[in-house]
Amino acid sequence: MPISEARKRANAKHDKENFEVVSFKARKGSRTRIAEAALATGKSINGFIRDALAIAVEIAINKPMEDKEMSRQTNAMKPIVEPELYCAEKSIEYKG
Repeated sequence: MPISEARKRANAKHDKENFEVVSFKARKGSRTRIAEAALATGKSINGFIRDALAIAVEIAINKPMEDKEMSRQTNAMKPIVEPELYCAEKSIEYKG
């Protein structure tokens, strides 16, 4: 069943009020690796990137984000990304 014009307008209005588009360029082959990682964690590519960035921001500024700023599945990803190990590999200080 096709989506009605009213539903399309409502979705567009909701998106405009609640979301921003953030885009970036990545080296060729990155999309495939990201898709594989997303599949391994049971997330969409968008959900995986959103959660990975939320965790990276949390580490970078050492300020936990509100739950509503991260998708519902972020906690499932936290065991995969261990800040202490990441920071040790990148030679940066972890203040957690």
